[in-house]
Amino acid sequence: GSLREIWPGTLFVLEAEGCDRGPPVRNMIIYRIPTNHHTNHDIQETIVDHDYHQENHPQHHPKRKSKRQLLIYNAIAVRSDTLQEIVSLGLPTGMVVPNYLHRCCAAVWKSRFP
Repeated sequence: GSLREIWPGTLFVLEAEGCDRGPPVRNMIIYRIPTNHHTNHDIQETIVDHDYHQENHPQHHPKRKSKRQLLIYNAIAVRSDTLQEIVSLGLPTGMVVPNYLHRCCAAVWKSRFP
């Protein structure tokens, strides 16, 4: 399925086929945690293109970029293009697995975002 925004800038849903052991269709909810300007809870992520920097700028320092945090509810293993779309919203930092039938895809997310 495709990622749909259901609350501007904050709440997104993705409907996709479930795993063999789980429900036939599942909805993954992505909550983009609002920025708290007083405590500055955005995450600093280091963006590095290693091949480019080693060849062209060996002394270049990696660029740091502020990213919003995402809470993933009912994680679904997704294609790489869909994952890139999700990561463009922020960095997954939390995951809720509603019950044992939904654990089939949680390991994929946990390995990618420990």
